[in-house]
Amino acid sequence: MLKNLRIHFLVRPTTITSFANNFFTNQLGIKYLVRCYSLVKLENLLYAGAGKIDFTQLPKSGVVSDSCPLKTVSVNQLGANNPVEDRFNIGLTQIDDSTSACLFTVLDGHSGTACVHAVVWSLLDYMYASIMSNEKLNTALEQLRAYDLNQPYHLIRRLDFVSPKNHRHLENPAGPPSNILSAYMRGRLRHYMEDLYARPNRVVNPSDCLIDAFKRLDEDLCSTDIPDNLLEIQQTLVSCTPDRYLNNSLSRDLLRVNLSGSVGVAGYVHWYDKLSDHPTELYLANVGDCGAVLLREVGSNEDGKMLLTPIKCTKPHNGYCNLDEINRIAMEHPENSVSELFRENGRLLGELAPCRSFGDVRYKWPVERLLQLRRFLEIMSTSNPDWSPIPYPYTSPPYLTAIPEVTRFELTPHDRYLVLATDGLWDMLSPEQVAIQLAEILQLIQQQKDFCPATQLLWSSLTNIPLQMSRAILPGPNYKDSIFEDLLRAPNLINKREHRKAITRALKLLSLPPGLARYNRDDITVMIIEFS
Repeated sequence: MLKNLRIHFLVRPTTITSFANNFFTNQLGIKYLVRCYSLVKLENLLYAGAGKIDFTQLPKSGVVSDSCPLKTVSVNQLGANNPVEDRFNIGLTQIDDSTSACLFTVLDGHSGTACVHAVVWSLLDYMYASIMSNEKLNTALEQLRAYDLNQPYHLIRRLDFVSPKNHRHLENPAGPPSNILSAYMRGRLRHYMEDLYARPNRVVNPSDCLIDAFKRLDEDLCSTDIPDNLLEIQQTLVSCTPDRYLNNSLSRDLLRVNLSGSVGVAGYVHWYDKLSDHPTELYLANVGDCGAVLLREVGSNEDGKMLLTPIKCTKPHNGYCNLDEINRIAMEHPENSVSELFRENGRLLGELAPCRSFGDVRYKWPVERLLQLRRFLEIMSTSNPDWSPIPYPYTSPPYLTAIPEVTRFELTPHDRYLVLATDGLWDMLSPEQVAIQLAEILQLIQQQKDFCPATQLLWSSLTNIPLQMSRAILPGPNYKDSIFEDLLRAPNLINKREHRKAITRALKLLSLPPGLARYNRDDITVMIIEFS
């Protein structure tokens, strides 16, 4: 233990100096040593998934122009599932000679990681392809045709995050899926670009383009040659063993994608050079229950601290809280009653929480294809798969869609932050609480150069967990010392007693390993875009 402590303190000279002063002058001894060790562990846990991009440094490298409205992007991810089912990605591109854009997404997978990983690998490319001019499309197609499908290729320049603690470049979380699946997706992207280029009198409307990109990506993931493979297996069960079909890696990978799902929020900011009078625009597209909030400065309070007001940019597509979604699905399926469509606390067909998502073919494919899929899964499994073939009711599929809701904003000089997060954050913090926390964070950023806003907001969400959630956490050590209060503030808490309770609950949540933690909270992914 002491050896480990020495390593930690060697990379933090301010910590070891503080330790020495307190050890010899205040005679806290080994008790203080244990507290510092806990503090280091806490810090490591909080910063394990943290990353940051400083856009103010990019113009020097020629990546973006001086007129870029982005200042920093910070991200942090805290897993509850094992493996983590959240993903995020960000990239830059030049739309034309006078217009640049930054594209970004935060995604939340369910029933596994296959779908969310395929979506994060491809979504930004589909989005950019949809808004490209025909001239740009033609040029990109010529380049893409020159590449072998097995070679890595993206339409946009993906950005790498840097650790705010040690400034190491972090591995891109949107890495490729299997080689055969990534090659397949590159081929589907090329077909999409060819279809866009061939459309007569094509008009590039950003909102319509984003809808088209989401819809096409979902179709490419779900509407593949898999139905033919399933039908072939069904027709040859008597005369042929299924081994050669099970060795078809692409079919297996696509089935994993189709049987899992993903929700997410994505968007882009595009801006013009300094000679243009055009406003900086923000477009956001949302599918499911990830959320985005724009924080706008509205003045300051009596203490001179900035006041931020939240502007909700998205609405969660859940039956338990979105009446518009209930009405939409009820109108699309008049033969089914609302009580049949939404059961078990507003779940779609009594099973699925979001009403929109990628993948999840169980709620999209026709009955005949689902029955073929059931037979296929029985062949692949030595035992009966724990998978009911058809939900109830299922009279007029599809019941689920990946068509997003799109919102547009003209950014003003008073817009300070855009917060994108999975529902793991919004389960614990309201948009109003996020505004309060980030106003406090601004004060801290001025004092600490390497401060990571996403990490502070993630910590704030843990100290603000709902009471019913905190009661479910197993009893643990009671941290009574103010050392945590000094380092990690929770300004929303009323008094020190509640402060200590909140910190204790947060530490218990942090101490739960992935897999076990999912019984007390969800994966949390936070991306904060700070505007200049």
